[in-house]
Amino acid sequence: MNRLEFKEKIINRIVFRSKVSNQDAVNSIKRRTMDELMIYYVIIREEPETLREYHNSFAWIRKYCKPLLKMRADADKDLREIKEEYNKFVRYTGAKNISDLTPEQYKIYKLCVETMDKQEAQVKTLESLIMMYNTKLERICDFYDKHNLPFHDFCQLINMSESVARLNIREEEDDDDSTEKQRHYRYLFQGVESDRSDPDWKRNKSNGMPCFKLISKSIRMLINGNAEAKEKVRNYLMDNMGLAAGAITIKQDEEGNLVAEKYYPKLRAVSTK
Repeated sequence: MNRLEFKEKIINRIVFRSKVSNQDAVNSIKRRTMDELMIYYVIIREEPETLREYHNSFAWIRKYCKPLLKMRADADKDLREIKEEYNKFVRYTGAKNISDLTPEQYKIYKLCVETMDKQEAQVKTLESLIMMYNTKLERICDFYDKHNLPFHDFCQLINMSESVARLNIREEEDDDDSTEKQRHYRYLFQGVESDRSDPDWKRNKSNGMPCFKLISKSIRMLINGNAEAKEKVRNYLMDNMGLAAGAITIKQDEEGNLVAEKYYPKLRAVSTK
């Protein structure tokens, strides 16, 4: 089967399993890149039942979480650039409300807002896919815990030398006999995918640590989605770092670091009566 035939097969499976009947939607799916198709296909694949099927699902997730994370990072970068252009426009007009804009400026404003909304929706969609990937990965690891998957077999799944992988586990434990909950999931978050042999390890070695990055990104997104946690972080920065200006917002960069950013909110529509 060549690449075109394989792509057609994946498209047909996506259309069938997603029950897509609208021709425009089908055509839109056909225009997607192979990575985009496979990223979605991993989500809609049937749930595994046998050990071999779990291994296959693990391999699919590990392979396609890398382009998924990159797509999300690229989309977030595009969103920041769009907001920067919007901020420049608002500063240029000096407007506080929509009624302050000229007809020409309003057309530009409307286009900016529509573009921001569309890009924000794209970022949210990709974030939802990341969370779905993480949920699937967690379920697979739970299965491995339950069935006491040998550490050697797990190392083969992540393409790591068993001797090096053991050095990468921070806490000493009997890997094959431990019944601790989420043991394999914790291995991935501890960075067992790295090829380091030094205790003072650094991320992102030769194999890129895809599962570590997937789990880390998911955790940061969960924290970011927790209003109470976000408020505590914001208050700490405002009180202890002097970021008291109302237009300052606290965000995370691509590495998960908290940064202060000035962002002009969308203008208000006020009555002229």
